Amino acid sequence: MFRCQRSSDLETPSATSKTAAYSHLLSLPSELRIEIYTLALTQQAAALPLLTTSHAITMEAIPLLFARSLTFASQQKLIAWTPQHSPANLNSVRDLTLRLADIDLSPVLAGTIKGG
Repeated sequence: MFRCQRSSDLETPSATSKTAAYSHLLSLPSELRIEIYTLALTQQAAALPLLTTSHAITMEAIPLLFARSLTFASQQKLIAWTPQHSPANLNSVRDLTLRLADIDLSPVLAGTIKGG
């Protein structure tokens, strides 16, 4: 059976209700929040919504985002990505993979042969 509600009976989203909803996460012990952030940040699609939730959550979750394994398809992509982030965040990077393909190593090898 369906029950009709007046629009005045329905809760409308507001900054107050949004803040109240997210305070439940912040009320959890930090160890549990970190576990939640770690699990959520493994999904690329979940990272942005989580990080835009609140300033407090962003400050807790950002270091975990940079601590996960990062992979770049080229040196140019790594170079373009680096200036977009603070030194503190870059210092949080623990595992970085750079995928290189079709690289001309002749200048490197020529320098090694001349030097040695």
